[in-house]
Amino acid sequence: MHELGVLRMAARAAVRAAEQNNVKAIKFFTLEIGDESGFVPLFFEKYFPIIREEFPALAEAELRMETISGGRQFLLKEIGY
Repeated sequence: MHELGVLRMAARAAVRAAEQNNVKAIKFFTLEIGDESGFVPLFFEKYFPIIREEFPALAEAELRMETISGGRQFLLKEIGY
């Protein structure tokens, strides 16, 4: 369930960036997930509909993920407007 919390934090950061750029809707955002981070990409996919409901700017957004071999990081890599 850690995935829900970090996904929510990434969504907040994406929405904040969109607001700072006067953007009302986000088309996608990309997460970079290290395969040794302990996060399970399947759970990010599972919880993303919940996050989309919580943040109107993400209502039509797509979640993209990149897995980094040997990495332990979790990063909001890209936001598409």
